[in-house]
Amino acid sequence: MSIVQMQLDTRQLTGTLDRSKEQLIPGHDSDYWLEFHLTFYRFAEQLCGGRVLDIGCGYGYGSNHLAQIADHVTGIDYHPPAIEFAKEKYERENLTFLQHDANTPLPFEDDTFDLIISSEVLEHIANQDALLEEVKRVGKKGKFVIFKTPQSVDGSEDENPHHHHTYTYEEFEQAFKRQFTKADIFFWTQNTQVVQKIIKVNLDKKIEKFGDPYPSENALLVHTLTIPTLMEPDANNRIGDLFAMCEI
Repeated sequence: MSIVQMQLDTRQLTGTLDRSKEQLIPGHDSDYWLEFHLTFYRFAEQLCGGRVLDIGCGYGYGSNHLAQIADHVTGIDYHPPAIEFAKEKYERENLTFLQHDANTPLPFEDDTFDLIISSEVLEHIANQDALLEEVKRVGKKGKFVIFKTPQSVDGSEDENPHHHHTYTYEEFEQAFKRQFTKADIFFWTQNTQVVQKIIKVNLDKKIEKFGDPYPSENALLVHTLTIPTLMEPDANNRIGDLFAMCEI
């Protein structure tokens, strides 16, 4: 087997990017956590048509992922370094990044988006109900919203200084059903698997002194794949993040 070498983008590995806002920076942070967060965006692909709004896009990797499928993706985040990085790193004609604080009204016209998504953001918002009202306003009628947020099992607040409020299941369900025509609430869990496969590589062949060709035309590719599981509400099983899939 030959060795597959990967060339890393040095722009991601140097500099003084501010990670103080609980935001993952590809290249700076663990690939495990990148895979963990990208799983949400891969799930969103099945609803990803037309115009998409990503609330709390961070450093832009998820918005960029969906822009490969959607007609247009707009990523918003209140953190200027994140938006600056995203604009420089991910350049697509159908991808826009805006600096905006989601604690204030969204800067879009009514009925603008076909899909609105947000992952690990709602707990950072001071007025969560106001944001959900804005989401309903800027989303197109009959289209979709998906949100994921950590869960408070016993109703107590966590100790994270960046979190304003962490929902219990009951609070989360009530908040979304107040706003949306249809709101299905699940517990979201993830399972990371190690996947390996043999791939063909185009390399110049050489012959060793004993006549054996090298390197091999085959390479072993090993990677992780994280799969989400959505579980129906169950009084005996409250494990996982809270996940809402809604129709506007």
